[in-house]
Amino acid sequence: MCSRFLFSENSTNQSKETLPTDFVTVVTANGTKQMRWGFPRYDITGVVINARCETAHEKRIFSAALKFRRCIIQASGFFEYDKSTKPPKKYFISNENDETLNFAGLYDIFSEKGKEFEAFVILTCEANEIVSEIHDRMPVTLSEDQVHAWLNSEMEVSDFFIHNKISLKKEEAKTKKTKKECSEFEQITLF
Repeated sequence: MCSRFLFSENSTNQSKETLPTDFVTVVTANGTKQMRWGFPRYDITGVVINARCETAHEKRIFSAALKFRRCIIQASGFFEYDKSTKPPKKYFISNENDETLNFAGLYDIFSEKGKEFEAFVILTCEANEIVSEIHDRMPVTLSEDQVHAWLNSEMEVSDFFIHNKISLKKEEAKTKKTKKECSEFEQITLF
């Protein structure tokens, strides 16, 4: 998925396009917390923003978080670029019923320059029929009744696909963004 989503602050009714390394409110089993989007990379510069749900359990960077530190990132939707068009078209993908989307995520605690902070990644899965027209991956999106089970590690990642029936819609977003801006935070392939 491209590296941006629309974060809605329910208490203020304001929306913000969120980019990697931005801090947003994330839901954990113990309540809400401010966290940074993206696990730091220590081998090269940049951040890891997504984790493939099919292989997250195999990767050292994600395996402990998958067992013990799950989170939900609530969003109005996410953005994706159709790179087959010139210039690339930006699309906004959201819940067909305009309800909040619950992205499955993982979080961990990191230290940079002597300061500790919590950061999260968004789990991705194979794109559904709506998103696959423009990208092969999308966020793992949970229904309201799956949130508790996800946060409390009561279900395996694969269990969510059996029950995931959230209908999405796609609409062209008005933008001045360029292809370069979209690829600035391309998902790094660790898988």
